[in-house]
Amino acid sequence: MGSATDSAGATSETAGSETTDGETSGGDPGIKCEEFATELPDLAWAATHDDTREELVALPGGHAAYFAKEHSVARVGPDGVVWSHTFDEWPFHLAPLPGDRILVAGIPTEGGQWLAILSADGELLASATPPLPDGVDIAPLVEVATSASGMIYALTFHGQPPVTWRIEIFDDALTSAGGFAIDSDRIGPSSGLAADDDGNAYVATINGIGKDTGSQTWRLDVLSYAADGALRWASDGVAFTTSTSSTYEVPEVSVGDQIYAIAGNNSAFALQALTRDGAVAWTKVHTFGKGATDPEVADHFLHAVVASPCGGAFVGGRTNLDGIGGRASAFHIGADGSFGEASVFLGTHEGLNHRETVGIALASDGRMTTVGRLEPEPVDDPVVWWVGGL
Repeated sequence: MGSATDSAGATSETAGSETTDGETSGGDPGIKCEEFATELPDLAWAATHDDTREELVALPGGHAAYFAKEHSVARVGPDGVVWSHTFDEWPFHLAPLPGDRILVAGIPTEGGQWLAILSADGELLASATPPLPDGVDIAPLVEVATSASGMIYALTFHGQPPVTWRIEIFDDALTSAGGFAIDSDRIGPSSGLAADDDGNAYVATINGIGKDTGSQTWRLDVLSYAADGALRWASDGVAFTTSTSSTYEVPEVSVGDQIYAIAGNNSAFALQALTRDGAVAWTKVHTFGKGATDPEVADHFLHAVVASPCGGAFVGGRTNLDGIGGRASAFHIGADGSFGEASVFLGTHEGLNHRETVGIALASDGRMTTVGRLEPEPVDDPVVWWVGGL
């Protein structure tokens, strides 16, 4: 779900008074970053999410495209579902494309790889089943990402363990633009993907590095590859420890003024900012059984990150409040790692508390959408998901 932030048209209509420094964004000279608010409002609307996938694309007006059912992508906003498009194929991934288009990726009915593009109005603009590399029968699309100019990147693998990992590249006509094998021995059980407009790809991956009674220690690494497949750099990995009672989540990586990567689950997280050259700018860790790296991290468990078009990044997760406990939240983190004021979603949806934000996305008009989990009631009930806009 990662992508380089497509920030065209972002305005100060995102509520709040805190703004970033600078006159314009690097990606679009028409964006006035001194007017772009980083202080987030509360949820403006929320709807029940009947699927359990975190894939999300933000659309103008505070709308969201998401998986409504196993074969369907829907656009939803303050007034409910705007449209729903059902495929014969199996869609598993969403990513934004320029012009408020939506990339859909998954498996065709006969197996292999499948890509499609929807307009913001739900019209099917293109669909393709790219040929697999010679000698390869199965190569699932594990993650997809897009650049701000519309290039499409797919993380895939093939073969028997130890598998071979590749990054495939397509243009926005869904035509192959190349691909290359990556360092398979570095890729762990779960990975995220992002790309920039210089043709570079970024893989955030986790590997288990230790286990104790009731806990698992992981290392979050980011690898950057040039368009020709050369490894540009590998980050200094950051370790964090989770409870074994919580399953790991797919890492996320997002490209903006820096590279922002996050991994974790309900019990811990590691968030790291890297320069475009791979140097560590800062690291925030909340680790199971040991607490946080600094006091401002202690009240948060973070799940999601998206780079801001005007510097820093927006994150989503759960924030603990005195006397209330944990509630879903989202807030801005500065390029220097400073935490902004959290917008904590204290309202209820169909009588249930917003438990945690697990996905966030930023639209071309600067509005943000979120997906998350509600607090089950009673606690052993199945978790109900929500999708909403700020």
